[in-house]
Amino acid sequence: MLKKCLALILVLLLPLILLSGCGDINDEEIYAKMIDALEEANSYRFTMDIRQNISMPGMPGMDMDITSNGEVTENPMTAYMEMSIKTSDFDMDTVSYMVDNLIYMYIPEMGWLWMDMTDDIALMDNMMASEYVYLLEHLDKSRIKFSLDGNSFILTLEDEDGDYMNAMMEKYMAEGGMDMAGLEDMAMFIDSIDFSDIKYKLIVDAKTFLPSQVELSMKVDISLLGETASMTQGSIIKMKDYGKVQTIVVPQDVIDSAISFDELYNF
Repeated sequence: MLKKCLALILVLLLPLILLSGCGDINDEEIYAKMIDALEEANSYRFTMDIRQNISMPGMPGMDMDITSNGEVTENPMTAYMEMSIKTSDFDMDTVSYMVDNLIYMYIPEMGWLWMDMTDDIALMDNMMASEYVYLLEHLDKSRIKFSLDGNSFILTLEDEDGDYMNAMMEKYMAEGGMDMAGLEDMAMFIDSIDFSDIKYKLIVDAKTFLPSQVELSMKVDISLLGETASMTQGSIIKMKDYGKVQTIVVPQDVIDSAISFDELYNF
């Protein structure tokens, strides 16, 4: 179950980075140049700042600040990320690698853990830049605005009803490799998620056609057993150093000391 939950978390978090691949679907030349530029670069570094407020029935709301930085390569798909989480109740710093379909994560007081994501990696493989156009094409075009500001192309999307993100969840749960057979609880959880108040802004360098910044805010409601938990989130992701990340390697001492999630939780 933890594996499937982690895959779901990746679905919720990766769009913050991978949405950077969306181009103006009304301008085929610009979109084609963006895709070509991303494929040629194949890698980049990023910083990400996320501000969240989580409220649950009968409990005080919790504010959470998440800052991270890392590196990504798309072919092969690898990643390295340092993340700091701060709330009113606790602080936590983590480090993670994703290489060869394996995820290694450092969790304070537990050390290094690893998980085999081979069965779920198709979910992330399918979440490439071009896949998001499929979803954008099914939205009311009046919600998508495109402009040129100095040396940058700017794409903005406002989706008060959450149609974009809800459609993305349905699409990738159906086609991204998550088998729901025998996982009725997980299927029910996914069905309970509803997105709204989505505001998305993508800034693209007009010379290189590479994304430089993504701004994304949204509200997420999760309704289970007659109660609803809500989360509001705002995030800013900045990308740079395209093509400068050659390889991401997991240090041998991390591999040697990591404990399997499966063994730890007896999956």
